[in-house]
Amino acid sequence: MLDHATMAVGVLAPIMTFTQAWKIWETKSSADLSLWTWIAFFIASLVWTIYGIVHREKTVTISQGLYIIGTALVLIGIAIF
Repeated sequence: MLDHATMAVGVLAPIMTFTQAWKIWETKSSADLSLWTWIAFFIASLVWTIYGIVHREKTVTISQGLYIIGTALVLIGIAIF
């Protein structure tokens, strides 16, 4: 049961980054966002993804892989807008 709940949260939580990316792209503005904060999120997710791969932790790998995609979209939006 806990494994299923962890996987659900691991997939749902990164989706929050996609909503931020959507807002940036929709409004064409990233004025109130901190570039350095999102770079830190990206690096942290990259480290956790590598950890998940090395230790064969499926939940960590999937969750943090999704965070990498979401934060990359936000970072690209910040760079463009």
